[in-house]
Amino acid sequence: MSHNLAATKVSSGNIEATLIHIENDHIGRVFRETGEFYENDLLNIWSSIPFRDDYAFIDVGANLGNHSVYLGLSASHPIISIEPHEVNFLLLEENIKINKIENRVIAKNACAWDKEEMISLRIASEGNMGTVTAHAGVPLDQSKVPANKLDSLIEGAHAAAIKIDVEGNESRVLAGAQETISRDHPLIFIETHSPQDKREAISTLAKKGYSLIDFLGVSDTAFLAHPESPIEISELDLKSLTQSMRERRIEKSLHYIYEEIRQLSAGR
Repeated sequence: MSHNLAATKVSSGNIEATLIHIENDHIGRVFRETGEFYENDLLNIWSSIPFRDDYAFIDVGANLGNHSVYLGLSASHPIISIEPHEVNFLLLEENIKINKIENRVIAKNACAWDKEEMISLRIASEGNMGTVTAHAGVPLDQSKVPANKLDSLIEGAHAAAIKIDVEGNESRVLAGAQETISRDHPLIFIETHSPQDKREAISTLAKKGYSLIDFLGVSDTAFLAHPESPIEISELDLKSLTQSMRERRIEKSLHYIYEEIRQLSAGR
């Protein structure tokens, strides 16, 4: 790996981890500036939901493992992490190893897609390895990456929840997860990158009986649930939970603003 790497300690409540990242990458800067996991409020909601221990959390587009490592340290259910990009996957494997959660997290170097084929990857935004996009077909100057249906990649595991962050290929992932969605009715957290993508994803899942609970995190992740989702909490309680988390996030932001104003006033 030719990139300059750094290791940063992050936390969320009583959950602490060390995450290895590319030194000047976007997510690494967030780690250093906040000392927290990326999208802490979203992770806190996940850890507050009573998932079944025998069902897995599926992390599609795991990147370097921010979400998977947090869950591996805080939750009691297994995690399946899927990441297609070679550099991100090596970081994911290393972060699983150094945080000693190999027995909890299964990492797969593949792309969740709507069929089995070879695809190519591109980084959409320089300096942000979280913007890896997959494209059908493989140009001669790019490496091949295996892609397959999510139904095949998880090898029959039951899904309690699926998080999807795939930079515009959400519809392909959902198309390749129809068997799992119909069988398990997992909670779905899906990050989209345009209003049209958002509408299409929500509409596709609504046809399967899903309801939109909320939009979460800095990435405006859509959170959807099914009446038969494998959790021991009602849809109403889920909405109350996300509302409570939002109020806490606003309160925290106001506290930071107040402290900045106070320090500026004291320095005059």
